[in-house]
Amino acid sequence: DRDVAAKLRGHQVFVRDDERKQKLEHDEYLVEDLVGLQVVHIGPDEALVGDVVGVITRDQICTVDGLGNDLLEVRLNPDGQYAMAGTAAAAEAAEAGARAGDTGGDDE
Repeated sequence: DRDVAAKLRGHQVFVRDDERKQKLEHDEYLVEDLVGLQVVHIGPDEALVGDVVGVITRDQICTVDGLGNDLLEVRLNPDGQYAMAGTAAAAEAAEAGARAGDTGGDDE
């Protein structure tokens, strides 16, 4: 109802995550659900780039309504090189990160 929605203008509205996810179609997702997924370069040689460790929303970047995009914060492979996804090099890169104790969290 537009009249009810108009009364909420200027107010913050909070929705629980479980309720938001119930409204998604089968091919939709919440951008924060990408955290923890691997980033893979697709091409002739598929390569593991790193892992998504955070999301910077467009509201944090741009103050002009309707402009900007969300950004994904990606932790690159520990050696700084792409590793072929599904190969021993990719597994070694993941193990090196685990040995280094890299949890992907903020350093603050």
